[in-house]
Amino acid sequence: MKKFMIILSCAGLLAACDTPEQSALLGAAAGAAIGAETSGKNKDKGALIGAIAGAAAGAALGGTQQAPQCRYRYPDGTEYVADCPQ
Repeated sequence: MKKFMIILSCAGLLAACDTPEQSALLGAAAGAAIGAETSGKNKDKGALIGAIAGAAAGAALGGTQQAPQCRYRYPDGTEYVADCPQ
């Protein structure tokens, strides 16, 4: 149960990040903590593997939470990119 609570709290923190870089950093930290906690005797190896996996997951999830971008065109033909309407 303790491990589940750690994972759940780290997932909540990861979801609150604003940029992919912040998500990757927090994912690495959370992964290292979880890896060290769950690896048994070799905590350094578990932390390293957890940090790599957490950084990859954080970067992947952080990029998907950004608002989609739409291309708009003025009547004169000029274009601009902005957040799509929700």
